[in-house]
Amino acid sequence: MSDEPIRLPPPDPIAVQALVDAFEQAYLDRPTDDQMRPLVRSFWDASWEVRLAAWSILTPRYADNLDKLEWVHRFLAEAVLDVFGVPIGEAGIGVVPRKILLHTDKV
Repeated sequence: MSDEPIRLPPPDPIAVQALVDAFEQAYLDRPTDDQMRPLVRSFWDASWEVRLAAWSILTPRYADNLDKLEWVHRFLAEAVLDVFGVPIGEAGIGVVPRKILLHTDKV
């Protein structure tokens, strides 16, 4: 893996908002894990920048509600860690994350 950071372009705001809205509605509907699979798959299929932007909107929004925070983490954390090249769980302990620069980061 190169030490050069990967620079991500700006995320598509429509794609980000669509994912955020879908996950917020899903939380209200409380689908089963099987029913969540297509939505989780759409999160995995989204570009890195869209995943990070959606995650960065959802997690602070739920900071005061542990149930919501755990719920979103359960379904999305692995896809977010994947952006940085870090496996979830014990396999990710000690893994050096890939360097990511967002379009707003200054070098």
